[in-house]
Amino acid sequence: MRQFYPNLQNVYRDQDLISKLFRQNAAEKFLREAVPASQFSDGFTRILALVAQIESSNTPDRLLLIDEIEDGIHPELMSRLVKYLVESKVQVIATTHSPLILNFLTDEQAKESSIFLYRNSEGRTRACRYFDLPSTSKKLGMLGPGEVYVDTSIEQLALEAEEMERGAATGAGATNQ
Repeated sequence: MRQFYPNLQNVYRDQDLISKLFRQNAAEKFLREAVPASQFSDGFTRILALVAQIESSNTPDRLLLIDEIEDGIHPELMSRLVKYLVESKVQVIATTHSPLILNFLTDEQAKESSIFLYRNSEGRTRACRYFDLPSTSKKLGMLGPGEVYVDTSIEQLALEAEEMERGAATGAGATNQ
């Protein structure tokens, strides 16, 4: 947690002797008293939960699903969080609408890990690698991954993906004859 919050001294829990309930607290360098969990920011709480999940079993057979990874987390901390998640042994699936997140990945990491989900003209959900599509692949040579995301029409990309899918199906059918 100190890589995200350098002034953090400790995160601990204590038990109320009367109610027998546990209370989560955090101690910071510059504060005389501990901060109770009810005063934790959303971002601190989310990062604490993610770190706890990963550190409890940092093995390749674990899967962590994070919806809207950027919610409540200060943009300055996102680069550290993305780096931490990429370097962990845990497989992470994260959803986002924020192109900022992609900018914290290298081009190769973005190519390998960014999946585009779309509905085809029949209403079926399909998936393909975002940067395997010709228009996004071409832009990646000139722009960062996040800028490609911002510069690309999702509707046009879905049509391009469907066209590629049809072309692959047609090509596969021709070789099977």
